[in-house]
Amino acid sequence: MPRQIFQDRRITKEIRIRADFAQSSSLVSWQDIDDDPEEQTWHHTPFQVADARHDKIKALRLVRDYLAKD
Repeated sequence: MPRQIFQDRRITKEIRIRADFAQSSSLVSWQDIDDDPEEQTWHHTPFQVADARHDKIKALRLVRDYLAKD
C-alpha cells in the first residue's frame, strides 16, 4: 500500500503527516501544511505506525506533542 497523507489545521503547528498505515514499522513523517506534498521537505519523527496503533488521529497527536517540545 502506498504511503497515505493526512492533515489537520486544528493543531498548534499546521502540519500533515505521511506513513503507510498498513505497516506497523512504517515511519511517520511530517511536513508544513503549506509545503507541496511532492516536495522533499518531509521531516522524520521517532514514531512508527505501531506507536499510534495504526490510528491516523493518534499519529497526528504524537507528532504534535513531539513538535511542541521543540
